[in-house]
Amino acid sequence: SVQDDAKVTTAEGKTKIDTKKWTVYLWVVPDTDTVDKAVPKIAKLIEGEVKQFAVDSTEKVTVAGVEGKLLIGKGIEADDSDPATADVVVFAVGNHVLAACVHGEGERGPQWRPHMLEILKTVAKP
Repeated sequence: SVQDDAKVTTAEGKTKIDTKKWTVYLWVVPDTDTVDKAVPKIAKLIEGEVKQFAVDSTEKVTVAGVEGKLLIGKGIEADDSDPATADVVVFAVGNHVLAACVHGEGERGPQWRPHMLEILKTVAKP
């Protein structure tokens, strides 16, 4: 579920949840069946938004009753090459492994993390 003013679009293999204040990106991680197998694929998966993503820390999160991973790191904005922070939640629902991401220049990744986590609380098993 997303807030009423959010615009949701899907293109180029990702879903974008966009509001006037923040944006969350969501991908299905291809060719993987577990969160642990997906984690090494995340930097390549999100490079259309954040290049050279490097994980600084990892935390456990729960999405749809299943343990996932929150990857907190840094990279370079794909659109203008500015330094960026990014938070990525990797989680499994049914037979799919997904990655949700917030990112931005400076500390926008951590600032937008609560919005992403709030959306992920509404994910339910199929």
